[in-house]
Amino acid sequence: MRDNLAKAQALLANSKGIEFFNKKDYFNAVALFQEAANKKPDDKNIQENLIKAKEQLQLQQQELETQKNGKDAVLKMQQSVQAFTQTLNKVPSTGVLDFDGQNYNTTSKGNGLDFIAANNEVPTDKIVNKSRMSLIR
Repeated sequence: MRDNLAKAQALLANSKGIEFFNKKDYFNAVALFQEAANKKPDDKNIQENLIKAKEQLQLQQQELETQKNGKDAVLKMQQSVQAFTQTLNKVPSTGVLDFDGQNYNTTSKGNGLDFIAANNEVPTDKIVNKSRMSLIR
C-alpha cells in the first residue's frame, strides 16, 4: 500500500511538473520532477523529464544572463553618450574642445582635435569628403 501511495505521489508530481514545463516555468518543473524521481527513482520517463527540465532551466538562465549583460552594455553606452554630450555642450569660447586636458589653440595643425565654433565659417581645408569620410588637406 505504501508503494502505491509513493507511486501515485510520483505520478501526480510528474504530471504537475509537465504542466509547469509547458508553461516554461522550468524552476518549478525541475522541483516537481525531482520530487517524482525521489518517490519513483526507477521510472525512466520521470528521469527523462527531469533531465529535459534541467537543460531548459540552464538555457533559460543563460538567456537571462545574456539579456542582463545586454542591458548593462546599453546602460554603459547611454552613460558614455551623456558624458560626451556634456563635453560637447561645454565648448569654450575658443571653439576648441579639450578632450585630453592639454590646451590647443585654434590655429594648431595636427596636434589634437581642432573643432570650429558654430558661429565661425569652416575653412576649405577642413571640408569633409563624404565619399571617403576623411579630411581633405
